[in-house]
Amino acid sequence: YGLPEEDAMKIKKAYCLILIGKYDESINSINETSVSNSDPLCVYLKGVASEHQGKHAAALKYYNQALALDNNILDAHKKRGIYEQELKQWDKSIADFTEVLRIDPETYVAYKIRGISYFHANKFSHAIDDFSSYLDRDSADNEIIASRGMAYLSDGQHLKASLDFANSGNIHMLDYKQLVQSLDSILQQGDTTLALSFLNQLTKSVPAFTEGYALKMKILLHQQDWKSISNEIDKAISNRRADVSPRDYSYLLAIKGITSGKRNRYDEAITRFNEAIEYDKHNALAFLERGKVLLATGKNSRAISDLKKASSLGQGEAS
Repeated sequence: YGLPEEDAMKIKKAYCLILIGKYDESINSINETSVSNSDPLCVYLKGVASEHQGKHAAALKYYNQALALDNNILDAHKKRGIYEQELKQWDKSIADFTEVLRIDPETYVAYKIRGISYFHANKFSHAIDDFSSYLDRDSADNEIIASRGMAYLSDGQHLKASLDFANSGNIHMLDYKQLVQSLDSILQQGDTTLALSFLNQLTKSVPAFTEGYALKMKILLHQQDWKSISNEIDKAISNRRADVSPRDYSYLLAIKGITSGKRNRYDEAITRFNEAIEYDKHNALAFLERGKVLLATGKNSRAISDLKKASSLGQGEAS
């Protein structure tokens, strides 16, 4: 600020006193200058010293004064913005962190903190944008990934929220029933690619999402993507949740039986189909595919019985 040398020396001394924890002496040194209440740097440093003393009301007052004298003190905006968060003055905090980014767009931590204020101000889309901007620079911050998940959830974007909860380790936040309903909705709209993209990400992060694996296998079976099915079916079965519906687990066992049959492991296939039917007596796919294996091994009468059962359950191919 082009101060006289005598004042500049006292301010340098005040700064050094802050560094060694002598806050009262620092403020006294500033007050000895001829510009203690009119120079932005002097007022700002008194705010820093007061903050370290735990005198937060005084610190906030000094930051207000400093910024009134010079609105381009980045750290004063940042500190004031945090105080405003503590006071739940969300819009004021947003304004200060917006100023931080105006002064230095590379201060990417400001996106993280401003995003929190946006969230509490119920401006969820802005919070999502800020959290995403921050995560572009620090993709491993699980706390902010989870915070973005809460913003997505509050904004009604359940699938994206679930991805963030899964990727941040907050599995307890997942609503499996809601997830399946959301994914079914995407499939009903005909967007198989998007549904499969979500399923791939979710099952990778949460192997216990058994319903998701069952839905994924239905898509892959329709696409005849046996390579992907073979690569994932064992993981799907071994990570089954205890509370998953017998119907979903039965379906996965039937898929495992099909893969075994394709490798001519007929005994293994029959065992899996038997298990599938034990879990779900109305598993038409298991009856159909067990009937095929029985036909292939010359057990025609048992095969016909299975195919009739599959047909009665609505399996058109069985007829």
